[in-house]
Amino acid sequence: MLTEHPDMPPLTGRLIVALVWLAIAAACLPARAQEAPEDLPDEPVAVPGGAAEKAAPDEDLDLGQWVFNGHGLDKVQGDFEKSLQNVIARFDGKYHLTPAQKRKLTLAGGLDIKRFFDRYATLKAEFVRTKGDWNKVGNQVFELRRICNLPYAELFGDESMLAKTLKKNLTAEQVANHDRNIYRVRVEWMAGLLDRRLKLTPDQHRRLVDLLAAETPPLGRYGNFDYDAIMFQMSRLPAGRIRGVLGESQCRDLTLRFEQARRMEGLLVSEGYIRPTAAAASTGGGATPAAARPHHEEARR
Repeated sequence: MLTEHPDMPPLTGRLIVALVWLAIAAACLPARAQEAPEDLPDEPVAVPGGAAEKAAPDEDLDLGQWVFNGHGLDKVQGDFEKSLQNVIARFDGKYHLTPAQKRKLTLAGGLDIKRFFDRYATLKAEFVRTKGDWNKVGNQVFELRRICNLPYAELFGDESMLAKTLKKNLTAEQVANHDRNIYRVRVEWMAGLLDRRLKLTPDQHRRLVDLLAAETPPLGRYGNFDYDAIMFQMSRLPAGRIRGVLGESQCRDLTLRFEQARRMEGLLVSEGYIRPTAAAASTGGGATPAAARPHHEEARR
């Protein structure tokens, strides 16, 4: 229930202040908030918080305590900004961002933070209007609280300005390099499974990984059949390229595994791991095993 405080202005005065704040927030909100703007602002946007927000006449309401898990606005805003920098650092590790790209992401993330506080301002006005009726505001409170608890996924997730700005500004080369890095990690894993079975030397392991990472394309997706998909792509390499890395007995040992992988082609294509070969495309994708199971467990034996 909404209670009066002896040191606070009457409810009418608080309502007027809240509505004025809501009008200001609405005027500042971008017209197309769900889309990455063509031109981001030149400087970081100002967000509600700090002394001005603390002075709001509804400060003693429990709303902020509910939404922010007992923390103040300064603490929440600081946590958001730290999360933003961590997310940008993670993207930089993946894509090797340019300084200009980092700046655009910082500005876009600032808009995401502002949008959160705009929503909080709207919620405050509704809270005052309904005299703290939890049935009217409870869902919004829990939604904003979830954002506070999971800023990486909720505030800066796939639908955020940050994510859309990143997608818009990455170069094809940055995306391709990232795909290659992911693929190389999976190739390393696959070669590790073959180490014991084929008795690969450290040099053979390194050269096999280099060969596959350089001369076979990244997978279209990753999942339970990564081993089979990489093995299939390996089977399509010229035999001479593989013999340049492995011995004759090791190559013979791979023959059965290549046959198993080729029988999986239909499944691998339909599941999006690989593109079909010309022969498979002309025959509808090849045969799919009735009960296909990944073969990487067998490779360990």
